Amino acid sequence: MFVHQTKIQAGLKVMKRLILMFTILAGISQICNAQNNQPKVLLAILIDVSTSAKDVSNPTDKQLYQLYQVLQKKKVLGTLAIAAIGNTIDKNYLRVNLYAEEVIPAGIRIDKQAEMATSNKNKTYQNHNNVLKWIATFRRNSKEKQPDYSDVEEMFKKTEQLLSEPAYLNYQKILIFSSDLKNDLGKGQTKWVHSLNKIKNLTILGLGVYNPIQFNGYNNFFSVQSFDGINQNIDVIIK
Repeated sequence: MFVHQTKIQAGLKVMKRLILMFTILAGISQICNAQNNQPKVLLAILIDVSTSAKDVSNPTDKQLYQLYQVLQKKKVLGTLAIAAIGNTIDKNYLRVNLYAEEVIPAGIRIDKQAEMATSNKNKTYQNHNNVLKWIATFRRNSKEKQPDYSDVEEMFKKTEQLLSEPAYLNYQKILIFSSDLKNDLGKGQTKWVHSLNKIKNLTILGLGVYNPIQFNGYNNFFSVQSFDGINQNIDVIIK
């Protein structure tokens, strides 16, 4: 009788361990599935600071920060990148990589939920500081400019290079530009073309021109009036 009870107790212990192990594995599986479903986004912003585009609506610091908040709300793993047309200091895109907050599955252990929640708070804090530095650095670098110099074609080529980088191959890509699209290197306006139609998974939002000829026939181009409502567009675009 004693031996029989001992075997039962041993069997129960094994079952408890198995249940615990399967619970942990199920939790890990839920976390992995949630992370795999997080959207990956490259959001590029091209702002025209040349004299010819002085009437074009450019984003404020607050509006740039709000773009980050949309990505944060979507728990995006991605990059914000910004550059200026007419900027003579730095012609490269200034980037900030975002730490993706984890989606916390409801079915995992409470202690694991608490651990992930703390991790998310730290990521939010880091993202907040990094984005503020990103905005401040861009503003500082784009203050000095050559007013009559509008290198639209060159900067769209830079944009194409950014969007074509292998690291962003499987990312959803969004380009926001504010420009009159007048390409003028000091010798009068010249025609220019782009080849952004070769970029997969790209949506373009353009401010400053109602129906730019450079984007005729491009299915994923949308003309918008101002930055005020652009966050709603981004929120819908991100899958």
